[in-house]
Amino acid sequence: MCSELICPLRVTLLLTGLLLATPARPASENLVRNPGFEVDADSDGKPDGWQGTEASRRDTKVKHTGEASLFVSGSAVQVPVAVKPQTGYRWSIWAKRAEQGLTRLLVGDAVGNGIASTDNGGSGMSAWSDAFDWQKFELAFRSGEHDRISLYLIPMGSKEQAWFDDLELVEDDSVRVGDLSPVDNDLPRLTAEERKRGYLLFTRNTLARTYHTSVPTSGE
Repeated sequence: MCSELICPLRVTLLLTGLLLATPARPASENLVRNPGFEVDADSDGKPDGWQGTEASRRDTKVKHTGEASLFVSGSAVQVPVAVKPQTGYRWSIWAKRAEQGLTRLLVGDAVGNGIASTDNGGSGMSAWSDAFDWQKFELAFRSGEHDRISLYLIPMGSKEQAWFDDLELVEDDSVRVGDLSPVDNDLPRLTAEERKRGYLLFTRNTLARTYHTSVPTSGE
């Protein structure tokens, strides 16, 4: 027997203990070394683990978070990463540009052959664009037969300059070959006839930007 006060208290303590004992779901591990470009142990102005041109450097004045970003100038920079073969991954990064240009993300194999890039399945970052402030971009891909890859950051344009920060590469085996990064709008609801036909034709104003990820709006 227990009083009206003690019994509810025991139940509350029991439920609290169960909640505390439940293990938290582990977050996906970021596979990239020095992903925020914070570490420069030899004080050479370059983030440890990254390879690139002499003009590329850590920038402690322009950054998205933390103490620094990576300022890339003149050519690509890269970082090698160990991965599992035949596995899906999602790569995201924040970028900023001060002038017009093409900003490209590229996944390459151990000898530099391309596996995936924002030119064949990424977001609008693959388009020639004006200057923009910090924006997040993502590229989904599968590793194929490779157990080691390199991630390339490639600014192109008149100055070939951009800033990058907060890079993340996580395993996501739900990614399938041909998956696209976020599209520019939701796919409109299709009629039964359109679904049966298996394809959808649409036109877009020739002055409007289109990407590989573009899908028609309901009006189109």
